[in-house]
Amino acid sequence: MEDKKYIIVEPIVNNNLDEDRIDLVILLKIIKDYKKFIISFTLFFTILISIYVYYFIKPIYEIRFLINPPYILQNNKKNYFIKSTELAASIKYKFNKSDTPPYYPKVNSKIKQGTDLINIIIEDYSNTKALNTQQNIMKFIKKRENFFIEKYKLTIKENINLLEKSIKLYKNEIVKLEKQTQITNDANILNILLTNIASYKSIIMGNKTKILNYKMKLKNNLIGVQLIGNIKIKDKPIKPKKKFIIATTFILSLIFAIFFVSIYNRFFKSSKLKY
Repeated sequence: MEDKKYIIVEPIVNNNLDEDRIDLVILLKIIKDYKKFIISFTLFFTILISIYVYYFIKPIYEIRFLINPPYILQNNKKNYFIKSTELAASIKYKFNKSDTPPYYPKVNSKIKQGTDLINIIIEDYSNTKALNTQQNIMKFIKKRENFFIEKYKLTIKENINLLEKSIKLYKNEIVKLEKQTQITNDANILNILLTNIASYKSIIMGNKTKILNYKMKLKNNLIGVQLIGNIKIKDKPIKPKKKFIIATTFILSLIFAIFFVSIYNRFFKSSKLKY
């Protein structure tokens, strides 16, 4: 009979798993031995930050509103006095104080996607202050609007004056031509005179129509800045996020306290713990 050969298999020992278990046991013992310090340290900084958040940080409030910039309506098309992008940039430049103390109000103005409307967000220490800034923004736009409207009206009035002067000149020419028709006996000349008279009368009618159109533009086609919908006011402050800050402080303080006692126990304690 053939001799049977046996292969001896040595058990595989996971040293890494054992080391992890030992490290966890050591950590739990350190936490147990230094629990008073860890609890005190964590509570101290959590309470300190809580006091700071509730009593020293001013709450920040927010309002939002949407505006349609001033424009002229021509052939059912909106021609804006000021481009929406330019107006939005002007509002932010003039009213945003986030770069200088006290850093409020913060004003952010952006174009609503796919439109010419401007979405404005104001942050300040109270809703009253934010609303006051909103009123100042509307006054600022109105002031610029009035400047462009007056300029637009002045241009139209100048055009009307030119047309009226033109009508007066053509009327004088017609009077002269009519006098010539009364004294001429030449049929060809008479025909030319009558043609010119008819042409001048046609021009006069055209100019009168233009004057009426210009006057209609003065009355109906000037649309001032419009507030779209209502101002959205948040009654509760948006900053600081007190619960989040306190919870984060608690977790970080706890982690730091455990890390500190672990380092202390390993490197600075003269008599190390025995396990």
